[in-house]
Amino acid sequence: MRRFIASNPGIASRFSRTIEFPSYTAKQLAGILRLMAKRQNYVLPDELETRLKPWIKIGMRNKTWGHAREMRTLLERSREAQALRIAADPSTDIRKLEMADLEAALQISGYRKPEKISDIVLKIPALPLATRPLSEGTSALQAAVVTVKLDDSHGSGFFISRDGYLLTNHHVVKDNKFVTVKLTTGRQLPGEVLRSNKARDIALVKVNESNMAALPLLLESPEVASEVYAVGTPRDERYSTTITKGIISAYRTENDLKLMQSDVAIHPGSSGGPMVDRFGNVVAASVSGLTISGVSVSINFFIPIADALNSLSVESIKSSSLEL
Repeated sequence: MRRFIASNPGIASRFSRTIEFPSYTAKQLAGILRLMAKRQNYVLPDELETRLKPWIKIGMRNKTWGHAREMRTLLERSREAQALRIAADPSTDIRKLEMADLEAALQISGYRKPEKISDIVLKIPALPLATRPLSEGTSALQAAVVTVKLDDSHGSGFFISRDGYLLTNHHVVKDNKFVTVKLTTGRQLPGEVLRSNKARDIALVKVNESNMAALPLLLESPEVASEVYAVGTPRDERYSTTITKGIISAYRTENDLKLMQSDVAIHPGSSGGPMVDRFGNVVAASVSGLTISGVSVSINFFIPIADALNSLSVESIKSSSLEL
């Protein structure tokens, strides 16, 4: 409740006091999952509790743990896994969720090592590349860029698909399972951190929304001296959708990781925002910059978008190639 109130300006003044309820135990949450499944006419395996309780205890250490919400999400993902299994074997009892279904759901439900990436490639439909120069309008670009918020910090991010997938930095989401995603309209949505690669400093977040403004991805690396723009929320949320202009200065390799260097201005809070070409196609994600006494020296670094996707096992493909 306190996090909900803090994330919604104006609500705090309406509450004179709050009541803190004790957290559910692992045993109670397992019981809630069974009850949810029963109400949907599903039967869970007998050995569920033995496998589930350790996972719950790990999750409960995270301050963004969602209690019953986690159980609902786990049930939904188990049903999705069951649907894939039944597609391969139609004779299967559709009322029964097998342990394999639960295991598949647990694999993508977080609360493990944050840098662990699923072996399953996530395929997202590629958007047509933009051909209209940004000099003719930036509204579509800015609408797809968000502020990613924690209780005590923020960064930037951008949608890579219309069905709610967005990229930001690992150091923005840290080890949290859930973050708050603030749109340019001021609307705030819960976002779930699906995948995060600490070494590459990139993370994939999902909001449960559709028809989101999203940016096309240019997987080929632009030439040095190409004109680029960075978008994000530097310093303070008041400065969301800030656009700065620069060029690709060089390509660098740090710790065997490829980086784009640019003089385009970024600041704390810009992390995770997109760097785009002159048409608004994403070429990289902001990650860091050099400063002297806290002042930027126009030597900033960005993760090439193709590397960002690869490090998260995400593939951008033409819609006609998506498997149904």
